[in-house]
Amino acid sequence: MKTKDFARTLRRLRQERGLSQKDAGALVGVTGVCISQWEAGRQPRNAADVLKTVEAVSLPQSDVDARVRDARLCREVQLRGALRMLRGALESIATCNKEEAILAETLRIPLGEVDLIDTGGLRALIACVEERSIT
Repeated sequence: MKTKDFARTLRRLRQERGLSQKDAGALVGVTGVCISQWEAGRQPRNAADVLKTVEAVSLPQSDVDARVRDARLCREVQLRGALRMLRGALESIATCNKEEAILAETLRIPLGEVDLIDTGGLRALIACVEERSIT
């Protein structure tokens, strides 16, 4: 099958199934961006990608729905694990900062001279992951 024919067929079958590019990618084990590139005419890396894609879009609708649910659940589990890890890191940093502040106070070192860890970036990352796990 020519790349152009593959791209058109992939898009048509994906749309017939009501799948987003992201969900189609999850079925195949690639990203939605990868599916988008294939539909735009970029050739898949290897024959295994083509076979997995054809199999995924040729499955009965109930199997497609079940696999999409499984892929979404897997993604949600990964995001929740990442959140636990990030929140644990934030808690550890906060504890270190408190201990440093207490030590500085005990030694009568001005707090401005103590090198506390900024948690703003970590908090922003947690917010981003939380947003993705909700959608």
